[in-house]
Amino acid sequence: MTKRLPILDTDHVVRYVPKGRRAVDEDGNLLGNGIAWNALQQRQGETYVSVNWLEFHSRTRGQQLPKAQELALVRDDLAQAYPRKNGEALLAIANVGEVKKIAGEADKPVRVTHEPSRPNNLSHAGIRQLSNTQNALMDRLAAEAFAETVLACKY
Repeated sequence: MTKRLPILDTDHVVRYVPKGRRAVDEDGNLLGNGIAWNALQQRQGETYVSVNWLEFHSRTRGQQLPKAQELALVRDDLAQAYPRKNGEALLAIANVGEVKKIAGEADKPVRVTHEPSRPNNLSHAGIRQLSNTQNALMDRLAAEAFAETVLACKY
């Protein structure tokens, strides 16, 4: 088992948000940042919220890559680990320190750790100790911490 290493508060994590977990109105238009609280629920069989560490490739190469390149590499990791294309899926980006701050303010501290899950998903990470039911914390994380979204697939 790979040791879980904490991710720096200054770094970011990326959550894959499938079409069915986006926040949309009755016409299918995104509401706010497009992230519904349930986009942060643990997947079946997981004990943490599965994310990817945005700066992983910069850290392992010993040089700061442009954010667009880091995001492209995370997209590649996700595409190799989960070969699917959904032009309507999103990637939600959050600062690790902000996630921890919001959770701490709700008296629900979390840990954010690097957890490579497969040889082809080396940037995989997890948010541990996060609730799996809708509550004010999950709503706030979806609206505030994961405020930045981009399309999951670039064609």
